[in-house]
Amino acid sequence: MLISGDSCLRVWNQQNSTLIYTFDIGVNKINDMSFTRDGRVLIVGSDSDRIQMIDLYKSENPPELVVNKNKSQLPIKVSAIGCSSDGSKIGIGTTSGVINVFNTSNFELLFSSYVHKGEITSIGFHPSSNH
Repeated sequence: MLISGDSCLRVWNQQNSTLIYTFDIGVNKINDMSFTRDGRVLIVGSDSDRIQMIDLYKSENPPELVVNKNKSQLPIKVSAIGCSSDGSKIGIGTTSGVINVFNTSNFELLFSSYVHKGEITSIGFHPSSNH
């Protein structure tokens, strides 16, 4: 399975290069995406202050995660997404230099910090990291 994105997600069959299905997720631009460890859920970041989690095997999906809960601030654009190797955490990088880390089981915000002066372009967890 291959996934591509612009303003929607497209799922491709790699063996015969055919389009399997398309998800219109209601955004103008998809900036990054990452699979959870088990490969069931695709985590999608865009030019909104939310990330969407799409379960590729169910019609019902988990709730969207709100990256910017303080609506008095300017909207935050999600620029990078990473999932920990054990699947317990999602790291979200933003165009404003903020990193947020969420627990995947209950969507609790575990960490949030302004750590870069500019856009975060990639997020990664060390394979043995528990913190």
